[in-house]
Amino acid sequence: MKNNNKKISITKWYHPYPWLLCLSFLTLTGCFELDNPDHQETSADHIVVTGTLDDAPDNPLFALSDRFPNQQYPVNVNADKRFTVTVPLAWGGNRISHSEAYFPFIDPDDYITVMRKDSTVPQLNIMTGNNQFTLEPFIVVTGTVSDPDSGIYRIYAKSDRIPFLTMPGEVNQQGQFGVLYPLLYGETNLTITAVDWSGNETSSVFTITRQKAILIDIPVYSETENVSAAITGTIKTYGFNRVTQLK
Repeated sequence: MKNNNKKISITKWYHPYPWLLCLSFLTLTGCFELDNPDHQETSADHIVVTGTLDDAPDNPLFALSDRFPNQQYPVNVNADKRFTVTVPLAWGGNRISHSEAYFPFIDPDDYITVMRKDSTVPQLNIMTGNNQFTLEPFIVVTGTVSDPDSGIYRIYAKSDRIPFLTMPGEVNQQGQFGVLYPLLYGETNLTITAVDWSGNETSSVFTITRQKAILIDIPVYSETENVSAAITGTIKTYGFNRVTQLK
C-alpha cells in the first residue's frame, strides 16, 4: 500500500507538461493530500474522503465514482483548506476520483479504490438431478442462487474433464440460473460456483455421465390374417448393457 498522504493534482484545463502539474507557481494548478489510503476495505455503504488543499480551488470540486457514473459529489472546503466529501459505495470495488480526472495527462494514480465487502457467502441450490445419465453432448444445469447482502456478481461452471474451460451462467431477477456445459463420454464432475459482489463464493459439485448410443439390428415380425412376413429394422437402444427386444 502506498503512502496514505497522497498528493493529487487538480488541473483546471488541458496542460501539455504533466511534470508541471503540481507546480502551482508555474501553472494555475492546485494540489491536495488525501488522508485516506489508496486502497481500503469496508462494510459501510459510504466513505468520507478527507484531506488538505495546497491552494483554494478557483472552481467547485466534485468527487466521482465509477459505480455511479452519472453522479457528482460536492467537495466541501473550509477556511483552513481542509476538505471533506461523502461518496456512497456499491458492493464490490469502487474507484473514486476528483472532477478533473478526465483531463489529458492527469496522473492515472489520481484515485482511490474502496472495496465494500460482506462476509456472507451466496446460497446455491442445484435443481438438476445429480448422478444422472444422458446421451446429449451438453447439459444445462439449473438451480437457484441468492445473496442477501451484496448480491450475485457471477456464476460459472468448470469440470474435471475439461479443466481449461470455464462456462459462465445467467441469473434472472428471481435468482434462477442456468449454466450450459459440453460433455465428453463417460463421467464428468461439474463444479458450479457462485460469487457475490464482495468476492465471497460457494461451490457445488454435480455429477453426470454421458453414454454412447448402441445401434442394433433386431428382427421385427408383423403378422396379419392372410400374410406372415419377416421384416428387419433398426432399433436404437440406450445404455451400455441394455438391449430392447420386440415380439
